[in-house]
Amino acid sequence: ASGRPSPAVRLANAQFLRRELASRRAHVLSLLRTMPPPLASQPAVARLCVLNWQRLKGLLTLPELSTADDEKAFAAAMLDHSAAIDGESRRWPHLSPEEEALCVDALGTLQREPHLAVDKQLDAIFLARIGLRVLHEHYIRAVQPPRQGYAGAIQLECSPVAV
Repeated sequence: ASGRPSPAVRLANAQFLRRELASRRAHVLSLLRTMPPPLASQPAVARLCVLNWQRLKGLLTLPELSTADDEKAFAAAMLDHSAAIDGESRRWPHLSPEEEALCVDALGTLQREPHLAVDKQLDAIFLARIGLRVLHEHYIRAVQPPRQGYAGAIQLECSPVAV
């Protein structure tokens, strides 16, 4: 055995990832769009909304994945997307000092309860972004040639207790 999943498994993995990415992107977008007004009006939040909407729309407009060729095209698109994300992470969504000061000032206008709600919302956004990245990276690693000691992005001998 080559250690690579069969075409049927790869197709099922791609179908799962497409559904999951769309669901999680929609969730992040809803969290961003329901920020309290002092934060929702910030340009940085608006940019994140646009970016998440573009990525969600891109996922939703992909054709259904029903063949091995569809899965190969999806894998190629995910590889391209991965390269784009890597490029963005070097420049996005870093805030200018002025934008950062505006966001801090906006947070400062909130009372304790709304501030806690924003903290909870931001935690959910960060966790969702981490989850998106892990799912995406695992899929990318799984469609590439297998690496010794790994299943996708997961190190087989990894001990969560030791981490």
